[in-house]
Amino acid sequence: MKAMSYVWSVVATLSITAGATSVAHAQHADVSPRVADGRIVTDGYEDATSTLIPNLRIFAYDFQEDPSDPYFAGDPGFNAFSGSGLTAGSQLRFNVPSGASFGLTANLTYWDGAGDVSFGAVPSGETLRLNFGSQNVTVGNSTGDITGYSIGTVGSGGTIHRHLNSFLNGSDGNNDPTDGFVPADGIYLVPMELTSSDSSIANSLPLFLVYNNGLSEEQHDLAIDFVQTNVVPEPASLGLLGVGALGLLRRRRA
Repeated sequence: MKAMSYVWSVVATLSITAGATSVAHAQHADVSPRVADGRIVTDGYEDATSTLIPNLRIFAYDFQEDPSDPYFAGDPGFNAFSGSGLTAGSQLRFNVPSGASFGLTANLTYWDGAGDVSFGAVPSGETLRLNFGSQNVTVGNSTGDITGYSIGTVGSGGTIHRHLNSFLNGSDGNNDPTDGFVPADGIYLVPMELTSSDSSIANSLPLFLVYNNGLSEEQHDLAIDFVQTNVVPEPASLGLLGVGALGLLRRRRA
């Protein structure tokens, strides 16, 4: 993990914006939490180019990158740097808030890529499983808040680097591509919030994970734009600096 200080984050962002063409195919975006005004806020960090986008709340990933394991993604990742303000020894956790809080029909919603972007029920009872080791949270057509688990322990100086695993399950409840119950191609949307075991630190504003399963990059981009415009709640101004760089931190299909 590269050393970093949040002091230079805004400077880095301005440099990225000026040279956007050179990083248009960024391959990896981690959620980079820090504490501001007593609350967890999130930046986006692209490890390959060491770029940081402040106040990013939409993170995009792709399934079907590995033909041998098409419905697995080793994301989202979480990467907090020294000086983040997270309390050393505390637990960084996550929850899946109710999709109804954002005008969605469920905690996991779906767009098939046809016509205008519109997220609705996932087909055939499909689910998304967020996994780390023996810990699992399965997100589907439920509408209530879902309590997650600890992502990991914050290290000295406020650092943490940990990846969850995402599994897109067919209607039979697993992600095996050979069992005849493969998930439908489309865009899958999941809200998330980060929390700390340090009760003095408030929960993050909601994040949104936008997964592409088999659609084009253009359709994925349309879905991201829709989420930014229609789903991400106020304060909208919090993400303005990062909005222009959403495409830079996409996880592109190889």
